[in-house]
Amino acid sequence: MYERFIVYSSFWVNQLNMLNILEKRKIKNHHPILNLEKGLSMFAVRAKSILSPCRVLRKAYVIVDENRIVRISEEKPKNTKEIHNYDDCFLLPGLIDIHMHGGFGVDVTYSSAKEILNLSRNLPVTGVTSYMPSVVTDSFGQIRKALRNIVDAAKRLNKGSKILGIHLEGPYLNPIKGGAQPREHMRNPSLEEFKEFYDASEKMLQKDLRLKYRLGIPMRPMIRL
Repeated sequence: MYERFIVYSSFWVNQLNMLNILEKRKIKNHHPILNLEKGLSMFAVRAKSILSPCRVLRKAYVIVDENRIVRISEEKPKNTKEIHNYDDCFLLPGLIDIHMHGGFGVDVTYSSAKEILNLSRNLPVTGVTSYMPSVVTDSFGQIRKALRNIVDAAKRLNKGSKILGIHLEGPYLNPIKGGAQPREHMRNPSLEEFKEFYDASEKMLQKDLRLKYRLGIPMRPMIRL
């Protein structure tokens, strides 16, 4: 069962420029995220359509009990303290972004913890309710600083999109296939350096290590998280 849902006005769901309009906060009848506070009694949310990976339910209810979505029902629930009606809206599970460098004027590699907090609080209007900030290839000092800022933001976050972990994109990349990453900071893998990164992240680095090798250049490895 999903822990978080988002609600969008029916009118805007089919619009090609939906995200641009959402970012400008011009939506009416839009509740960016069902903010489920601890200690709440059981309540329900009714919507025009509830989207799931399996099917679409019409005029159904999502039942919430003590900060947890417990079930979806096509019948009006009993013993609920209140029912929130969004009869002109779609209700769907929040999106999870596992590779996200920033948004709303924030770059997670170069922004402060406060700015990353603001990013997390703004992200739900795009439908993203959980995400992994992605730190780009840079100097040792800049990467470590970015990791610490993300950890600080995650500890202080009390509303908005949840930070699930950290995606470290580099710096042990193949310069031939480095994409948009700054080549001047790409380097050979160093377990000592990586341990520093891992310690700075306070175990929030979550992506698997994948060891590859540069083509055409003897035995210089590339690690991508």
